[in-house]
Amino acid sequence: MSGSVDRLLTLAPGGQVGAGARVLRLAASPSRPWKSRAVAIRAAVWLAWAMGVVWPAVLSEWSLKGVAFMSRRALLPLIAVVTIALTAGVPSAGAADLWTETGRSLTSVNYWQGITFDAATGTFTFDGPAQGLWRTDAQLARLAGRSAGIPSTVMGSEGWNHLGDLSFDAAGGPRLLVPLECYYPTASDPNTCHTGGFGVVDPVTLQWRYYVKLDPAQITKAMWVEVSPDSRWVWTSSGTDLLAYDATQISPQRAGPAGTPLTAAKRIVGVLRAPGVSGAAFLGDRLYLAFDRGSYVQVLSYPVDPTTGDVGTAWRLEIQRTKTSSLYETEGLAVAAALGGTLHWQIQPQIPFYARIVHFVPAS
Repeated sequence: MSGSVDRLLTLAPGGQVGAGARVLRLAASPSRPWKSRAVAIRAAVWLAWAMGVVWPAVLSEWSLKGVAFMSRRALLPLIAVVTIALTAGVPSAGAADLWTETGRSLTSVNYWQGITFDAATGTFTFDGPAQGLWRTDAQLARLAGRSAGIPSTVMGSEGWNHLGDLSFDAAGGPRLLVPLECYYPTASDPNTCHTGGFGVVDPVTLQWRYYVKLDPAQITKAMWVEVSPDSRWVWTSSGTDLLAYDATQISPQRAGPAGTPLTAAKRIVGVLRAPGVSGAAFLGDRLYLAFDRGSYVQVLSYPVDPTTGDVGTAWRLEIQRTKTSSLYETEGLAVAAALGGTLHWQIQPQIPFYARIVHFVPAS
């Protein structure tokens, strides 16, 4: 039995599963005190639960006291069960996936809504859980943070209380752009203001600078924002339409509350397969978009004309995952040579005890 468990343990991949394998080895070690072995096995169970393959109810059956007094013979089948659960928790890539998953990072629940990367400084910026702003280094060590990213005066005048997937604009100052919307989930209509905007934030201090309003005849909330690679256009979506704004118009001269709302310079009607876009990122000559499709989440890409910046209609499926309790809510996308990946996708758990980033590299 011991040899079988060891073989199972060697099958466990890296990340959380690798951590589970290490604590399971501690649990199986005859040189460890019973209590430390019990703690190890329970830690592995929690890791399995975090991956969505073991539910917390299981823990009530494996009490600390009960596991602590198990013999090694009784522990080994339990270890095997948890190891199989941990290994099964790694989703296989879909047949159409053009990307290979390289790992996952569990982060603070504050890093929930969006993600962007500044290649010049090697830093990530996140927002969440609803409106906080957070900056980390390339290894996710926190450098700065503000739990209230939207000033109370802006919330009072516009009603906006929620940020979405944000974007770093290297040529614009530099600056961070954050999408603004009203989201009050207990209201009969959670979008209580039916207006959207872009906030402009200092990329180092995360200090709010100003905001611009968007023409409500074109868009009733801004759920994500992404700056084109040449910094000419600022993209978002409304329903199944893609909208692009002239980046030079996002300026103090157009700042709210008095500034005239921005009108989209480009609108590609009906180009999106679904309205539930949660995040975006440019890579090469393509725009990558994350979608919630009900029972599954996916990333599609669209071609970008390098001369005009126009986005084409011929979409391509890049990644798809079936929803589980662990991989449940799609949020932001970012491109960064960091954390063992190139494309980084926030897929959050159903219960917000932590946030997650899934890392990918091209399959080819």
